[in-house]
Order: sequence, then C-alpha cells, then structure tokens
Amino acid sequence: MKNNVLILFLLLAFFSCKKNTDPVANISNPLFYIEGLMDNQKLLLEAGVDSFYLQTDYNLNSTDTIMEYISEFKKPCVNCKESFKIIIRNYAFGLNKPYVFDSVFNLTNYDYYLLNSNSYEGSFTSNASGSGVITHLWDFGDGTTATTANPTKIFPNNYNNIITYTSSFSGGCSSSIAKKLDFSVDTPILNYPEIINYSDSFGKVLNFSLSDSINIKKVNWYFGDGDSLSGMGVSHTYTNAGVYLVKALITLFSGKQIEVNQNINYNNKNLCYANYIFNIVPIQNVNQFSTIIMEYTDKNGMIYSSKNAKQNSTSFFKLLPLNPYVLNDKNQATYSFNLTGNAVLSNGNQNINFIGFKSKIAFSHP
Repeated sequence: MKNNVLILFLLLAFFSCKKNTDPVANISNPLFYIEGLMDNQKLLLEAGVDSFYLQTDYNLNSTDTIMEYISEFKKPCVNCKESFKIIIRNYAFGLNKPYVFDSVFNLTNYDYYLLNSNSYEGSFTSNASGSGVITHLWDFGDGTTATTANPTKIFPNNYNNIITYTSSFSGGCSSSIAKKLDFSVDTPILNYPEIINYSDSFGKVLNFSLSDSINIKKVNWYFGDGDSLSGMGVSHTYTNAGVYLVKALITLFSGKQIEVNQNINYNNKNLCYANYIFNIVPIQNVNQFSTIIMEYTDKNGMIYSSKNAKQNSTSFFKLLPLNPYVLNDKNQATYSFNLTGNAVLSNGNQNINFIGFKSKIAFSHP
C-alpha cells in the first residue's frame, strides 16, 4: 500500500524547472520549512519558495512489516535534484499494537536509526534508609525525572548516562546516590551486578562481595574513605562511623568496565542514606515511532543520510506537540508539527554535520 499525497495548502503547479526561470510560486509566509547549518553553511528549504513544495507519503514496508511516514521538501521537475526527506518508521504497526497517531507524536526524543534493534525497560527500586522517607527524586540524565519510589523507564539501546536518586526524610535529612548505566557495555549482559553485599562479622571489619560474579575478570574496590583493594570479595575496616560511598570498578572478560556504587551506613543509626537497585529487560521498540531517518540530496544529486552515519553524543531529534491539519487531496487526515535537533549525515565516504536544525513539517496517515 502506498499513497503519495500533497498537503492541499501547498499544492503548486507542476512545471519543468529550467535554468534562470523564476519559481513557479512564491508565498510570503511559508508554513512548512526546514533550516539549519549544513557543515556551517546555512540550508533553508521552504514550501512555496523557489518551486519547493512539501510532499507527504505513507506506505507499508512489507519486508519489515512496518509503516513508514515520509515528509519531503522537493521540486516538481526531474533535473531539480536538491531535496530533504524525513522518514519515521513505525515498528509497533507490525506488532498488533493499537494505531494511535495523535497520541504518540508528542514532546519526546527519538533515535535516528534502530533497525532490528531492541529497546530496554528499566525498573528501579528505592533502598533508602532513614527515619520516614517523604520524597523521592530520580534524574535519569537525559532530561527526564520521576518522583515515585519505584519508577519504570524505557531506554534506547545506546543509553549512556548517570542516574541519580535523591531521597529526603522527616527531620530534614537528605541523601543522594549516582550510578552510571551504560548500554554500550555488553548490552546482552544487562543483568550485571548492581548490588554490593556487605556484612559486619568482626566488629569494625566489613566483608564486601557482588551479587553476581558471572563474566567478571577483576574488581577494584574503593571504600569512600581513601582506601582501596582488589579482589572478587574483600574485607575493610572503617575507623569512624558514618555513611560511605563504596564503589566497585568491574572489569569484564571482554575488557570493558562497568561501575557499581552503593552507600554504606557503618555503625551510625542517626544518619539517612539513599540506595537503589534496578532491573533491565530488553523489549522490542515500544515507541510506535521509534526510528528517524533524515536524508538530504544536494544540488548535484549526492545523497547524505543519517542511516549511513554513526551519530555522536550531540545528536538528537525532538518532535514538538502536533496539531491536526487540513485533509489532503486523498481526503486523508494530516498532522503538522515542529522538530529540532542535530544530526550527522553521510554518503558512505563523507560525513556532514547538520547542526541546530529546526523545521515544521507534516505527515498524512491512514
């Protein structure tokens, strides 16, 4: 199934583009556009200016059994090669999930390209200890937060951030702990030990071990008082009572490293301390619109795509709240919305950076 449709507001007469000819139509206030810095050179394409118009497509990709939505700035002539295309791939369509176009396109970030990739669901549990926990604050390091004791969150497979949990208690005591969650570290082994076990069997001597030692080659321990040791299980003596942040720096057999942190309250019943544990479960792309592909064709016909490029830490793609738009020429509903972000585009040999782009585009749907 494939439908190629044009937004009625931007229908332009189809004439062949000829050198030195005027645009077929110009409007003073373009509704749809995309602009940004393409390797420090300004790019601005506007529907209704210089013969550009906005074309919206949707089609069922039978190979992947997913729905694709396409919004493209282009010209109506064969030899006019410059264009910009944005594709959103709806992985949930083939998973028999409900089709809810207007409730999924909201204020959120999307990954550029996750073909045949998993997302992950994290369940977090507070282990705070003290006299009467009254508030919880989770900072997931990507601009999102939660205020419940046991939140859940969906993560992309390239997530690499520090998650900070802060608990406050009656009496004014407050405590925080930060742990790094890095899915680039052997993502199939997401059950790496997030718990440090410890026991006080010999007075001031505490015995430390990890909840799981599978795939671990070496552990370096840091006890929060300046001392450190190496070993799978170690013992340590604290001189003074207090709350200490114990860190286990774990080296896997693959050579990669992960970090496990935990607050330890030694021999002091009056101090509060925050801790948390988590569980990560792989799931199939739960966001209906989970994959973004951006494709720029320059005036010479060279195609640069985010699909071909490894995105860097500054890359992001954000869709802002949508608004219902007019019916298209097939009498189908359309939605318009704004977007912003940064992207790396590549032709396979050369990368270009599309920085600070913003746009208003539209999609049609069944």
